[in-house]
Amino acid sequence: MKHKVINIVTMIAAIITIVTSVLYLAKEIMIPGLSPFSLAVVMLGLVYNTKIQFDEGEASKGRWRFTLYLGLIAAIMNIAAGISQIMVAKIK
Repeated sequence: MKHKVINIVTMIAAIITIVTSVLYLAKEIMIPGLSPFSLAVVMLGLVYNTKIQFDEGEASKGRWRFTLYLGLIAAIMNIAAGISQIMVAKIK
C-alpha cells in the first residue's frame, strides 16, 4: 500500500514538473519553486523505488548505491534551486 501511494505521488509530481516547464516555455508563466520542488519529489521517489527493487532482489547493490547518491544530490540541488527561485521572486 505504501509503495503504491509513493508511486502515485511521484507520478503527480512528474506531471506537475512537465506542466510547469511547458507553461514556462510556452507563455513564460512561472510559479517560483514549484518545478524544482516537484522534481525533487520525483528524485526521492526514484530512490525509494530503487530501494524496493534492491530489497526484492531485482536491483544490484551498486545500482542501489548509485541511485541513492545521485538521487540525493539531485534532490538537494533542486531544493536549493527552488529556495533561490522563491527568494528572487520575493525580492522582485
